[in-house]
Amino acid sequence: MNIKKSIYSFGLMAASLSSWALESPNILFVMADDHTTQGIGAYGGRLAQFNISPTIDTLAKEGALLSNTFCTNAICTPSRASIMTGQYSAVNGAPILADPLPVEKQYLAHEMKKAGYSTAVIGKWHLHDRPDAFDYYKVLKGQGKYFNPTFFEKGKKSMVKMEGHSSDCITDSVLDYLGKRDKTKPFFLKYHFKAPHDMFENAPRYDSYLEDVTIPEPASMWEQGNHGSIATRGINDDLRDKIGTSVGKRNPRRNMGLDLAKAFPDEAISQDLSDKEYKKQAYQKYIKKYLRCVKGVDDNLKRVIDYLKAEGLYDNTVIIYTGDQGFMLGEHDYIDKRWAYEETMRMPFIIRYPKSIKAGLKLDAITENVDFAPTMLDFAGVATPNYMQGRSFKDELETGKENSTSKTAAYYHYWMNMFHHDNPAHIAIRTKTHKLIMFYGSSWANEPSTPPAWELYDLVNDPKEMNNVYDKPENELLVKELKVQLKQLRADYKEDDKKFPFNEIIEDYWDYDEEDRQKAIAIAKAMAAEPMKKRYTADWESLDSRPVPAWYNKAKFGIFIHWGLYSVPSFAPHGTYAEWYWNALKVKPVGQKEIKMSRHLKVNEFHNRVYGEDFDYEDFRDKFTCEMFDPNQWADIFKKSGAKYVVLTAKHHDGYTLWPNKEASKSFGMPWNSVDSGPGRDLCQELGDAVRSAGGMKMGLYYSIWDWFNPYDDRIDLKKKAKNIDMKKHNKYVKEVMYPQFRELVSKYKPALIFSDGDWWADDNYWQTKPLLAQLFNGAMNRDEVVINDRWGKGRGKHGGYFTTEYGSGFENIDKPWEENRGMGHSFGFNRNEDYTQYNSTRKLVFMLVDLVSRGGNLLLNIGPTGDGRIPVVMQNRLIDMGKWMNVNGEAIYDTVVWKKACQWSEGNIPQFTASDFKSGFPIFEMTLEPQVGNAHKQLYFTKKADVIYGLLPVWPDSGKIEIRDIEVSDDSQVTMLGVEGQLQFVKTAKGIEITLPKLNPTKLPCKDIFTLKITQAK
Repeated sequence: MNIKKSIYSFGLMAASLSSWALESPNILFVMADDHTTQGIGAYGGRLAQFNISPTIDTLAKEGALLSNTFCTNAICTPSRASIMTGQYSAVNGAPILADPLPVEKQYLAHEMKKAGYSTAVIGKWHLHDRPDAFDYYKVLKGQGKYFNPTFFEKGKKSMVKMEGHSSDCITDSVLDYLGKRDKTKPFFLKYHFKAPHDMFENAPRYDSYLEDVTIPEPASMWEQGNHGSIATRGINDDLRDKIGTSVGKRNPRRNMGLDLAKAFPDEAISQDLSDKEYKKQAYQKYIKKYLRCVKGVDDNLKRVIDYLKAEGLYDNTVIIYTGDQGFMLGEHDYIDKRWAYEETMRMPFIIRYPKSIKAGLKLDAITENVDFAPTMLDFAGVATPNYMQGRSFKDELETGKENSTSKTAAYYHYWMNMFHHDNPAHIAIRTKTHKLIMFYGSSWANEPSTPPAWELYDLVNDPKEMNNVYDKPENELLVKELKVQLKQLRADYKEDDKKFPFNEIIEDYWDYDEEDRQKAIAIAKAMAAEPMKKRYTADWESLDSRPVPAWYNKAKFGIFIHWGLYSVPSFAPHGTYAEWYWNALKVKPVGQKEIKMSRHLKVNEFHNRVYGEDFDYEDFRDKFTCEMFDPNQWADIFKKSGAKYVVLTAKHHDGYTLWPNKEASKSFGMPWNSVDSGPGRDLCQELGDAVRSAGGMKMGLYYSIWDWFNPYDDRIDLKKKAKNIDMKKHNKYVKEVMYPQFRELVSKYKPALIFSDGDWWADDNYWQTKPLLAQLFNGAMNRDEVVINDRWGKGRGKHGGYFTTEYGSGFENIDKPWEENRGMGHSFGFNRNEDYTQYNSTRKLVFMLVDLVSRGGNLLLNIGPTGDGRIPVVMQNRLIDMGKWMNVNGEAIYDTVVWKKACQWSEGNIPQFTASDFKSGFPIFEMTLEPQVGNAHKQLYFTKKADVIYGLLPVWPDSGKIEIRDIEVSDDSQVTMLGVEGQLQFVKTAKGIEITLPKLNPTKLPCKDIFTLKITQAK
């Protein structure tokens, strides 16, 4: 080998790379928080006269100002995630404030590093996970503080505190980084201000700025015109006090006067003032504070620009100035952002790079924040990666004109229905001439909680959006065309995925015909009649006051799924639970019931015989392969069964999670979840997406608050009383395992139902569950639809959303939703030791369902899949056959209530049953088909819907006639049998009515088992 030649070649390569690095531009991305175009002089408008942003204005004069740059989701975290990923919210996984951006998705930093850049982010990050993809970071925790802020700094174990105002501290840190950076590489620096985010705390040196000036008010703060719709105003403006936070008193829950009083109590505005005067004072106070913060941003930016000039870097640095979205400065009497209206959807975007961008350029090309990353990468010489959905607009910047690939429309989607600032969720399309908005009114449910509506604005003739022209006849064709474009954008950006439950609403109200409008009016009226939403506190009086979401009482039938490591051995003695395999294996009962000792001995005998004494429960991870698991097939079976909700065991008492949870693995000291071990799959996500995509079903999760053998916790079941427990150890489990797991399940999977369990050893104070529930009800994305059970501390049937029984009889005559949950056999987890004699027939399951529903309950019927991911065929068969019955008779089940009586007994002694009778097997046939001699049987079950009574017939009378007692009918009442054509004859009797049943062809029965009579206009 010629060493001299190799050294010479290496030298040339190094010189080439060094030359390339020097030629590549530095990239400085400056972003202020909530800095809107109205607050930048270069954009003109009523505030430009005050010279609020001379440094930023100079950048615009020396570079390009874009007037049609839009945010795709105008709120901090989602916008920042789109900028970092080049993806819309549905794809990048961060559509709401609580969502993190994990290091693997911090794409822009990864790509810049690969391109040879030294990367850094300093200031407000607000993407929850640390920005570890950058070479260097110094970022605020969350929002951070305006004064004396603390930072996470790369390489430092503890947070770093700085003295002074955040804008000054962040800029000091930027200058420090620039002075110490690796000067052999070009830099990519994200310079993020906290200011001017509310509550607008400016540095003291700006206190006198604008003090003696009266800031002009936007005209729309006073005059609404035809702005808005039933979605934002209600009927005759009866929702104006509930939709959108205000400057003045319009919104009594939250307005700028109230916000200022909390942040600056010495400057509180008197509540005794008229709304007009109150609004005037609130506006002047907040707009001045906002602009003082802007002034601080502008002055600090000048410090950095002066440094770049002094170092000879100014002209070789692509400098971008933007805000993370727009902001309302009183327009339409709104504060904050979130809306698809111009002031908040539009983002400032100013860019200077004299080597290729002409000074003074003004460009009205439509661009979006998802385009920022591709554009910056383009300036760095990097092609847009395929995974990015945005496109580079570098060509438009350099040529000053649009090209064939320029966007013709911007897409918008705000997801967080009625959070923080009371904004309904909505989607929109914005072209250069028009904007079409659809308010769909739901965060994470398939039913709207605020009225859906459409709005259309002519931006050429109505740039302030004062006149909603959606219903103008002359716009009918335009609306259709815009809807076609909007639908295509949603498909292109994967926003129309059926896994998002609110897409059912969007589809339902897409045409917005008269039926849709009437439904929206009904929702608006109901919302107007409701009191203001309150915040729930961590006590049962408050938590129990929350109404159970209406969907649960309508659903009636759900599927429970017990699936985990225990599904591999799938063994238990008859009459016991297979999912308790590890407990039975490990815990030798002392002084307890004989059945528990028998279970312990039999499970150990089985385990040692089949797997060997040296095979630990933990070793089942390698056998829990789930290779046959097809979530779409499961969802299809569930839908065909007629079930309206599905509940998966996300974590049972063994602590093994069916989602990638780091707390489980950390506390157990080994990979203890389904992604890092076993199948390597996020089973919660896969099944949840499939169930929601199937449509018409809610997805819920079971979560055990107790882990049998978690090393962090103490064994309360062995010590019996909480006073004997090591509370320090227990609190470690609660704070470091249970709390973060519960919060992650809620934020990541947004279950419509949470089935808590494992509580029975101690009260809710021991488990510390009430604070979790308060957080769930107040701040979770799924708060409007989530339903909880009653298992949050010892003593079920006392607190919670709905009450539960387990292998029991359910409840009767209680003013509370309830549910019976049980398996098809005697175990929840799949038990290979059970045979056909332990499985309930479809007929018995249907009878059971009808019995429970007639008394006001739901049935949560369990299935136990196998370790390789199959639903046993016998269970599939039961579900499909139940679905066939529901196809005919579901009208008498779903969305029904209890009639004046649940059933009608025949003559004879009414039998009495004990809890043990139901534990060993629901004695439904003894009540109906097979009564003991001398006992009465149930002739009919009843349900009710409006003025319709349903009589469900478990036993077909030999006479061919059935009398319904205690029913009142009118002259217009009709009787039919579901699934059978024609009306049935009936006559009034002294006790009610007698119905002549139809003569049915045995080969053409409408269904098997129970038949349903429908009596209209009855009571």
